[in-house]
Amino acid sequence: MEGEEVKSSGRKPKGDTKKGIVFSGPLPPPELLEKYNRIISNAADRILAMAEKQSAHRHAMEKEQMDMQQKIVLARIVHERAGMIFAFVLTLLLMTLGVYLISNNKAIEGFLTVFSPVVFHAGNYVYSRYWESRKETRK
Repeated sequence: MEGEEVKSSGRKPKGDTKKGIVFSGPLPPPELLEKYNRIISNAADRILAMAEKQSAHRHAMEKEQMDMQQKIVLARIVHERAGMIFAFVLTLLLMTLGVYLISNNKAIEGFLTVFSPVVFHAGNYVYSRYWESRKETRK
């Protein structure tokens, strides 16, 4: 954005008067760059190089942050998938053990072993729904 001069209210000040230029962005207005060049040779080039370097650094930091967020999302997906696979294998093993126990005349132990994963998954479902509803009410 181009610079703007700060103007007074029109009243005569009682003390010292200060005049300044306000601008927004990494670079001063062209007129000010030209004045810098008159005072220090290559000042405008140095200021432009500094702004370009700062911009490149900012872009690198933003890219690094986005890469980190993608890694976090991927890690969460892998974690959840591993949990699902582990739960499936454990359920399959317990149900197989339950069927084995039932076939060897241990009906009570067998039925408990077959239905314990069902109870576990139902409890896990209720627990996760409870925490999801708490998260929703906090928002």
